[in-house]
Amino acid sequence: MRVDARNYTSARATKPDASASVHHIAIQFPVTRWGGGALGVQPYTQTGYDFTRYETDQRLISDIGRIRYHHRGSGGINDAFIGLAGKPLSFFSLGFNAHFLFGSINHQQDGYIPTNRYYADFTYTNRSVVRGMRLSAGAQLHFAFASEHARQLNIGFTYDFYPVFSVDNRLELKQVYLNQELSVARNYQRLHRSLRLPPRYSGGIAYQDAQWLIGGDFAYQDWTGFSLYGADEHMGKSFDAGIGVQWQPNGTDLRSYAKRIQYRLGAYYSRTPAVLASEKINDMGITVGFGLPYRRSYSLANLALAVGVRGTKAKALVRETYVRLTLGVSLNDFWFVKRQYD
Repeated sequence: MRVDARNYTSARATKPDASASVHHIAIQFPVTRWGGGALGVQPYTQTGYDFTRYETDQRLISDIGRIRYHHRGSGGINDAFIGLAGKPLSFFSLGFNAHFLFGSINHQQDGYIPTNRYYADFTYTNRSVVRGMRLSAGAQLHFAFASEHARQLNIGFTYDFYPVFSVDNRLELKQVYLNQELSVARNYQRLHRSLRLPPRYSGGIAYQDAQWLIGGDFAYQDWTGFSLYGADEHMGKSFDAGIGVQWQPNGTDLRSYAKRIQYRLGAYYSRTPAVLASEKINDMGITVGFGLPYRRSYSLANLALAVGVRGTKAKALVRETYVRLTLGVSLNDFWFVKRQYD
């Protein structure tokens, strides 16, 4: 579960916002002695905004009046996945995931002209229904060092590509004259396109011993030249980088609960593919968290807090400051036990 508190700031105004949602559900299970599987569902993208602005063009204001625009957005793309992974060698693991992407994204803009009865108010709706597939392949090298502290080093790489991705788009314009809807003023257009999304490359490294886990990862995706319905979206290259550390004083000390807690600290920096008014949009923040063990089992309650900043106020854009609280539960149990005696 995730709870977000956000504050949007521009050169002219500030607006707070908040939301809560169930983020993802996943399950892992053994298949053979050297491999296992996983399946689940999670959000791939999310859209949500609601704001009002007023016309600033003095020529339009003098000719028509002060137009009020109301913008709303909702929806998102969901990711249902299934995966298989195995360890054919003691130091090498390999895995594959198939992701099915589906959902809809809705954008609506209302225009009101309260001071001029000769012009029509309007509502413009843009609804996109998305269907697609993402395939992922990953490999991991595992190096264990003989010592009493159980030191080990893991290095992993993943590659994602999109063989199928399509969008059904419905554009609708409705005009209202004198507060009466006229059907002759309503028109819409349907579009269908198959898209080619750029592949994504990522890698990471982690060191672990009896008390410490230290790791970092990096991902890259080139959106340059991406177009939607024949129009260049003016997007750029994106990357994500993150580092983190976890400390657990003594995971086997049953007398002290505080020593079995996992204490976590991290930081991240992302450059999103969006380029607005020639400005690149960045996202950065820090995280703190705890892994809280449940009794004497391997199950954990995970609590995390992230504080970050996304965007910029330059060139009439909007900067988002957010605080995100995440609560998760990892359940580890034996579901299938072969009987030795009947």
